[in-house]
Amino acid sequence: MKTILETSAYGFAYDEIAAAMEAGWAGSLTDLVDRITALKRMRDEANFLSILDSGEAHRQHHRGHDSSAVNPSKLEHDAEKRLNELATVVSAQIDDMIAERDYNNALQSFAAMAGELETFFEEVMVMVEDESVRTNRMSLLRKVANAVAASPM
Repeated sequence: MKTILETSAYGFAYDEIAAAMEAGWAGSLTDLVDRITALKRMRDEANFLSILDSGEAHRQHHRGHDSSAVNPSKLEHDAEKRLNELATVVSAQIDDMIAERDYNNALQSFAAMAGELETFFEEVMVMVEDESVRTNRMSLLRKVANAVAASPM
């Protein structure tokens, strides 16, 4: 499948194909092509690249933390609160858009979190001494990562 898509007239890159296939697809070639096409359109957008970079940094730094259960009472900074709310909304939007095979808008919703995520990293220290606050912040970042994982890439 990968070879056929790489050599097709669509001009897909191997990494676009791999990302769409790894994210899971509905088992039909048209669904896979729609996912790859959406990814191809977004891959050079600044917000999209920014959130991918942030997500990768989080995965490397906080490997092993799997909980996305955020305790709102432990959110101390406005940046945390905004990111938590945005992640909740975006996750729901992405789920709905994926169900409708609206992959372009799903990726755009995902990319729209870039500004808030950047603000979070600028204003909030994740690795604080208070274990419950630290764990909650790591859960918030996992929640964002789960929204990313729900996207069509």
